[in-house]
Amino acid sequence: MNHKFQKWVDSSHFSPDARHLLDNSITCYNSEAYTAALIMGYLGFLLTLKERLMAANKPGVFPLNDWNVIISELRDENKWEQALMNAVMMRENRNPGRERDAIFPMSEGLRIQIEYWRGRRNDCAHHKDNAILGAHVEAFWSFLESNLQKITVSGGLATLIYKFQRHYDPAYTPANEDVTPLLKEIKSSVEKTDMAKFWEQLFPIVNDYFDYFEEVNIVKKIIGLNDAALTSSMITYLKSNESLLKGCINQYPSLLSLLDYDKQEIRHFWKSKIGPMNNGITVYASMLRNNLIPDDQLEDSMEHMARLLKYPADRDDHLLLQSLGFGESLYKILFVTNSARQMKYWEFMNHHSELYTSYVKLYPLKDEVVTILCTELAKTEWSPQWLQWRVNELFKDNAAKKKEFIDKAAALGVELPGPVTELFT
Repeated sequence: MNHKFQKWVDSSHFSPDARHLLDNSITCYNSEAYTAALIMGYLGFLLTLKERLMAANKPGVFPLNDWNVIISELRDENKWEQALMNAVMMRENRNPGRERDAIFPMSEGLRIQIEYWRGRRNDCAHHKDNAILGAHVEAFWSFLESNLQKITVSGGLATLIYKFQRHYDPAYTPANEDVTPLLKEIKSSVEKTDMAKFWEQLFPIVNDYFDYFEEVNIVKKIIGLNDAALTSSMITYLKSNESLLKGCINQYPSLLSLLDYDKQEIRHFWKSKIGPMNNGITVYASMLRNNLIPDDQLEDSMEHMARLLKYPADRDDHLLLQSLGFGESLYKILFVTNSARQMKYWEFMNHHSELYTSYVKLYPLKDEVVTILCTELAKTEWSPQWLQWRVNELFKDNAAKKKEFIDKAAALGVELPGPVTELFT
C-alpha cells in the first residue's frame, strides 16, 4: 500500500537513519503490525529532533553549562531519549527576568500533543492495556506531516524565515531558483496564530527596492497552491499594508477580485487609489472584466478614468473598454472638456500627444475630431508639434486610417493640415 505518508516522506529531507525508521513504520503498518509501526515512526520523529538539536547553536539566552550537559547526554545512547524529551518540554524562564529561552519554541498545544504521543509510544513499548490500532498510526503520521517542520531549535517560523533569507541571497541561491518548495513549507512550519508575523517578516526579505516583481511572484505562487486558508491569511496581511497591496495590484490586477471588497470599497478604490498607479487603466480593465463595478456606476467610472488621460497598450483591454463605451468618455476629455477655447490647448495636445494618437488610431473619426485636428495641426505658431509628428507617423504606418481622415475632411470641406505632410503623399 502506497500511503500518502510515504509520498510525504519521499518529498521531505530526512537523514538516512531517520528515513530508515520511517520506512520501517510504513512497512509495519502495511503488515498490520500497528504497535511496531507506531514505535518506528515515533523513533524516527525523535531521531529527527535529536539531529536538529545536535546541529543547532545554543539559544540566545541559555546557560552554557546546561547546554553542554544536554549535548553530552544526547551523545549517550542510554540517556539521549530522555534528554531530548526534557529539551523539547523545556519552556522559557522569565521569572523574575529573562533567564532562559526555550530550546524548541512552540505553542503549548503542540507540547501537549507531543506528550500525548509519548504516552502512546509507552503503551506500545510496555504492553499496556491501551490498544494501538491502524488509526493511531495514521493519526501520528498526520501529526508529523502537520507539525514536524514547526519543531526546530529556532522555531518553525524563524527557521523558515532563515531559509527564505538564504533563498533571496545571491551568495547562496541562483536568481532563477524556484521559491515554490519553500512556500509549500509555510502550512506545516508556521502556527496559524503566527501567520501575520510570518508575512511581516517575509515580504521585506523579497523586496528589491525597485519594483514589486518579487512580491507579486510570491503572491501568485501562494494563490497557485490552491490553499484557501493560506491565501486568505496572505490577503488579510496585504490589505493591512496599503503600499504593498497597491504595488501588487499594479502588476497583478486580477488580485483585486480576491480581496472581497464591498461596493463602497470598490468605488473608493477606482475613485481614489487607482489614479497614481502607472498601470491604472489596465487595473481598471481588470475590474471591468471581473464585474467588480456595478452597471449603474459604469459611466461615472469611465468618465473618471478618462480624466486620468491614460490608455492601455494591451489589445484585449482596449477591446473591452471600446465595447463598454470608453471611447466616448475619452472623446469628451480630449476634444470637448479640453478644447480650442483654452488659451494653451496646444500645450495640452502636445503633452498628451500619444493619447490623442491612440484615440485617432483606435476609434472611428467623428466629424468634430477631424475638424478640430485639421485646425490645430495646421498651425505653425503655438502649434502642437509633437502631435503633428505623431499623427504624421501614424498615417505613414496606417493607410486605412489615413484614407478615413482624408475622406472625412473632404466630406466636411475642411482643409488638410499642411504640417502633416503624409496626408499629401
